[in-house]
Amino acid sequence: MKTTKILLLMLVGVVMTSCWTVRSVTVTDIPEQYVGNKYDALVGMSKAQVLAEMSVPDRTMDDGLGGEVLIYEKKEQVSKTTGYSAASATTKPVTNYWTGQTSLQSSGYNSMNSSTVTQENKEYVNVFIDANSTCYKVDANIGDIYEPAVTHQECYKAPNPGLLWMLIPPITMIGWIPAIWYLAQNAKVNRGDAKLVPCD
Repeated sequence: MKTTKILLLMLVGVVMTSCWTVRSVTVTDIPEQYVGNKYDALVGMSKAQVLAEMSVPDRTMDDGLGGEVLIYEKKEQVSKTTGYSAASATTKPVTNYWTGQTSLQSSGYNSMNSSTVTQENKEYVNVFIDANSTCYKVDANIGDIYEPAVTHQECYKAPNPGLLWMLIPPITMIGWIPAIWYLAQNAKVNRGDAKLVPCD
């Protein structure tokens, strides 16, 4: 029995020192940043240039300052149905008292309880044209431009639990030793405290 325990402890030590892998982690140096909207380039253009760039608007309206608003929009109806259906059926013998014959008769019902919600999604670009036929403002919910995030890769030496779980399942009493060790080592990797190694 004592020999078995010693062998198990030796096996734990071998597994804990041999089951390693390299884990790659993406580190963000500079997050994604908003830099503007592509339709802002319309500001300063004449109405004729805007029409040449954007084509004919879907509709127009007065801007309240002697100018107009060219409205470009796209609407989409999205429906989502939620609910459930249920069915029940029973079969029972029925005897014809005139002939004495017995047959099976089935009865059942179906029920459904559902609801449908319809939502309208709208994309728009509103181009404001002043009394001198010059674009002075653009309001849009599409066309945002973002500067991509700047990232780099860091690699850490991390334990690989594959062989560990196969040889010493964590459900066994002695299996808790490598299990706790594995979790502690991975916590170091997640915190960035583990040993850095070259990324292949």
